[in-house]
Amino acid sequence: MTVIALLGPCLRILDNPALYHALGQASNRGGSVIALVVEDPTQRRPGAAFTWWTRKSLPLLRSQLERLHVPLLCLQASYPAVAKVLSQQELIEKVHVNRRWGGTTAEQDASFAQILEQAHIAVQTYTAHTVHEPWDVKTGQGGYYRVYTPFSKKLLSIQPRLLDEPAPQAAGSADGDVEALVHALHASDAVHVLDWDRPAEPYDPAWAKKFPWKPGAEQAAHVLRTFLDDLLPDYQTGRDLPYEKATSSLSPYLAHGEISPHRVLYETRKARSHFRSSQNKAAVASADTFERELFWREFNYHLLYHEPDLAERNHNPRFDSFPWSWPAKATQLQQTRQAAAQPSDSESAALEARAALECWKSGHTGIPLVDAGMRQLWETGWMHNRVRMVVASLLTKNLRIHWRVGEAWFWDTLVDADPASNPGNWQWVAGTGADAAPFFRIFHPARQADRFDEHCAYVRAWVPELRI
Repeated sequence: MTVIALLGPCLRILDNPALYHALGQASNRGGSVIALVVEDPTQRRPGAAFTWWTRKSLPLLRSQLERLHVPLLCLQASYPAVAKVLSQQELIEKVHVNRRWGGTTAEQDASFAQILEQAHIAVQTYTAHTVHEPWDVKTGQGGYYRVYTPFSKKLLSIQPRLLDEPAPQAAGSADGDVEALVHALHASDAVHVLDWDRPAEPYDPAWAKKFPWKPGAEQAAHVLRTFLDDLLPDYQTGRDLPYEKATSSLSPYLAHGEISPHRVLYETRKARSHFRSSQNKAAVASADTFERELFWREFNYHLLYHEPDLAERNHNPRFDSFPWSWPAKATQLQQTRQAAAQPSDSESAALEARAALECWKSGHTGIPLVDAGMRQLWETGWMHNRVRMVVASLLTKNLRIHWRVGEAWFWDTLVDADPASNPGNWQWVAGTGADAAPFFRIFHPARQADRFDEHCAYVRAWVPELRI
């Protein structure tokens, strides 16, 4: 008897419900477990920086699973295509699935379950990437929340769920089952078995080789512990200062599912209890602030569940007729520069937007704080949250370039690019999103620099030509 654990967005062992319950079932029934990670080409393709991280993380996950005697298969296919192959395997008894969100995943996952259940293979799904079930948190009228504050108050009563550390598989080897499944997968034209055990360098974007990150669940646990011990007490005062190492640095680990949001929330509340017992009011306030930041991530996932096309349309339809600038394609800009013909007014506007966009992307706008942030993004795959808001405000409200253009650039260059937080936060800054900053609110980059980078430490670090 074989049990499948479809890991979804969760590249971890601890607090992984699909894996945990698959191991429990196999142990009770004397069966084996096979873990699957599926890259679904029918959904939005992960960005280059996110993919770099994933391909560094998967070999680490495979090694951890091997200690549990669980083989890992990495596939590229739609979920229904995977289900069709699984449904033909006589020894598979049940499939445990960590849910995913956004795009057409709801329809695809329903089809996945239907195909398997028609073959008399049970399917059990779990929420593993958030601490709340998006359909359980409702307004008094039974709808979903579009305003953060009442949503966050609902989450205060949620108790984090922690699972015991899984024990190594006591049952027989899954080698024979894996061999049969791999043979069936290779025989399917709709499924590709990926070899991500090879060194990651051939896949890496050239710039990513300089990234300072260390992916993996073990590192995620270390980053969390360091934050709780050293940074959380002063988080409230330090989190807005981009030159300080004052934030958690957990966002890419959460985005890749290398650490559970349940564990982060549990440990944060545990630390807050300690601060209260020692009467450290400032540290308690910092823990409260960090919990609200965790809930903001939950809020974006709440929106994504109810608005799966969050990255494609304005949450507020009143902005559908707003005269955004859409940059011309880079090839069009080059061709126009080489041609003698005078472009039309609309072509000129698109070309100007493209030129402005390229300056923004490369960190050459001439605005120090913006340029520092964009260069930090390119060099590290990450940007301080305060600066993210400033650069997004400049693009959408000063240059009037559509937020989807900036969101797409972040999607491709951020190691923590997240299907909920990335579009949700861009819409918030642009004024088109839920509980958004008003359309007339602009993050003035010079004033932001005066407030949060008073001595230009951050700017000098990333814009060397301004060093004196």
